[in-house]
Amino acid sequence: MWTHEHLRSKVSNLNSTEFRWDNLHDSLRNLSKSAVLIPLTLKDGVIYIWLTKRSEDVKIYKNQVSFPGGKWEKGDRNAVDTALREAHEEIGLCPDRVEVVAELIPKVSIHKILVTPVVGIVCQDFQPKPNNEVALAFKLPLERFLLDDNHWANVYTLPLVQDYVHFFQDVVDGESVVTWGMTAHFAIELACGIFQKSPQFAVSLSLDMMPDDPMNIARQGLYVKWWEHIDDEKSKL
Repeated sequence: MWTHEHLRSKVSNLNSTEFRWDNLHDSLRNLSKSAVLIPLTLKDGVIYIWLTKRSEDVKIYKNQVSFPGGKWEKGDRNAVDTALREAHEEIGLCPDRVEVVAELIPKVSIHKILVTPVVGIVCQDFQPKPNNEVALAFKLPLERFLLDDNHWANVYTLPLVQDYVHFFQDVVDGESVVTWGMTAHFAIELACGIFQKSPQFAVSLSLDMMPDDPMNIARQGLYVKWWEHIDDEKSKL
């Protein structure tokens, strides 16, 4: 059975300073930046992860499952500030109710935005208060993202990169929700690192995700700078 101290210790071991916003390589420093909060909570010794389903009111990613988060704004000192501010706005999670434990290695979206995941622990009695950007806030057992049940993967191709995109289907309050893409990958990494177990499925075409270094795939993705080639590819169309 998991305790708060045990969970904090496991998450802390995943903390990375390698790609903090104030310590970025030139190829990353000029990208737009955003951050997401990955809220974890314990209930009856089980680790849960909070997610949101975006509403019809947002400009992009309508109805998609994501973590609370958004773009850096003036006044945000770092990724932690951005993630906490956005979580407060989107699901009513007050910053002083979050124990921030780690930043994971970021990823670059297809829109060339550097997305940094910030992991925090929240009390089990937290009750979300979604704003108009969020249609649903819900939690799932974190270990679910290591299981092959109701999971599938498609191959996607980008300049210099061909790899899997993962999908997980669940039913929440009678509604089907699908967690996929970058959100799913962050959840897989975190589950692999915390539980020290490999997923039941292949995460990548080229690398195995290892429990002792679950962010090895993300790290390689930042060294393979495919986003610098996107504009070149678009110009050929």
